[in-house]
Amino acid sequence: MLQQQAMALLVMYATKKLDEYLKSVSENDDIAAKPVVEVTEIETTEYIVPEKDAIL
Repeated sequence: MLQQQAMALLVMYATKKLDEYLKSVSENDDIAAKPVVEVTEIETTEYIVPEKDAIL
C-alpha cells in the first residue's frame, strides 16, 4: 500500500515537472523556426543556332 502511494506521488511529481518543462520550451525564442528565405530564379532563354553544314 505504501509503495503504491509513493509510486503515485512520484508519477504526479514527474508529470508536473514535464508540464513545466513543456511550457518553458514553448516560451523559448531560441528554438523558434527560422524565417523562410525566398529564392528567386532568373529565367533565361537559350537560342540554338544550327551550323551551316549541319545535316538536317
